[in-house]
Amino acid sequence: MLPRSHMRALVTPEGISPVILVPASSPLLHYSGRFVGHGSARRFDWPGVSILFRSSTTSASILLNETRTNRYAVLLSGPDNLTRYRRHREILTSAGRKTAWGHYGSYELFSGLSAEPRGVMVLKLTEACGARPPCDWCPSFGAAIFGGLIFDEGSDLSEAALPWREGRRLAFYGDSITVGWGAGRADRPQPRAPMRQIDPPRCLHLAAAAARPPSLIGSAPLPRPAGVRGGGDDRACDDGEDHSAAWGVVLSRMLEAEFHSVAWSGIGVLLNDAADSPQNRTMPRMARSVLGGVPGAGDVLPASWRPSALLVHLGTNDFTPGHEMSVASFAAAYVELLLNLTAEADSRRPASKVSPAPVTAAEPPPVFAACGPMGTRGDHRGEYFPCSDIWDALAALGAQRALRIHPLDFQRLYEVDANVGGCNHPSVQGQQRMAEIARPVVERVLGWSESIT
Repeated sequence: MLPRSHMRALVTPEGISPVILVPASSPLLHYSGRFVGHGSARRFDWPGVSILFRSSTTSASILLNETRTNRYAVLLSGPDNLTRYRRHREILTSAGRKTAWGHYGSYELFSGLSAEPRGVMVLKLTEACGARPPCDWCPSFGAAIFGGLIFDEGSDLSEAALPWREGRRLAFYGDSITVGWGAGRADRPQPRAPMRQIDPPRCLHLAAAAARPPSLIGSAPLPRPAGVRGGGDDRACDDGEDHSAAWGVVLSRMLEAEFHSVAWSGIGVLLNDAADSPQNRTMPRMARSVLGGVPGAGDVLPASWRPSALLVHLGTNDFTPGHEMSVASFAAAYVELLLNLTAEADSRRPASKVSPAPVTAAEPPPVFAACGPMGTRGDHRGEYFPCSDIWDALAALGAQRALRIHPLDFQRLYEVDANVGGCNHPSVQGQQRMAEIARPVVERVLGWSESIT
């Protein structure tokens, strides 16, 4: 049972109700993903960040102070298998919601359940981009502050049984495909059109974008026409964004691995899409950010979280029609990004108890470079992303820098209509298929086996 120091008197229209407030600073809460301290609270914005705990309380609510609107999945486990989490419900949050808890909105996670031990996971489904700089196109998403949990009087709290194996950690870096944008949209697929080059998906008005050759990593992307979005589909695809359905999250579940996602719709390595999303910040500048949508919030990551592998899916926005992009320039920038990511990951090897330095020298984490299905073979909207040329260039440049890059080939997925989701992005089925393609490659390289089916 939680101590009486956690008890609060909550005033409701029905009277005074004693409840238990679990602060965000409780050591019994487990955080997965990138969080930053905010007093006794925790601030976050990347998709896929999660909060886990175990309790036998019959009802629970979460306190969130939102800058915009986000969606979260509530997953429950137990009591027969506390490590197998299943989706219970989804919650939609909103900004400026003042309650008895001040600026924190109170959102119900569950109620009316039996008093038996269960694991609880709250997973952010939406991305960091919000309707203000550094992203103008997005209508709603953004950062949030987690203030704590509310339980019934007499409830207990303990550490969660984690749904991943010890030491299995995957780090994903990507754009809207990795975010899961449009995956949950219902009105799909659309009839096939003849193969032709048209404006690719998301926030593009290329006739108004002045193309220029890229020069430096992180250089300013193409100018963005004011108020431009990708067309009438965008709002529905925003509503259909579901990171839990994205290929990286699905793959992590298959491999029983913890994951961190650094994914932002429209982002590239050298050039973002023509909507300049995020403004003047490409992935080399975003990769270390604790909060993607809050520049300057810090880039210090947990020293003990070293990924087992780095999985990168970038380039669709760099090569969108209208961008003057060469394979050589892109590959050179891509390899520099991968080298920086591996060096940064390698610096976070666990330290020994007697020395702050890494215990022993170790191989850097393996690197995977994904390509497709958008803009590649099988995409009836046009082929503009030259996967084979990119992989050849990455292999050659990587060999010069002692970096082996393993390709993940998602081309031809769009030859099956059901794999195409909203706004020409992969559907839930398409994302599932991407994870199935990646799984044997990752298992072989990492030597992982006996994963769940």
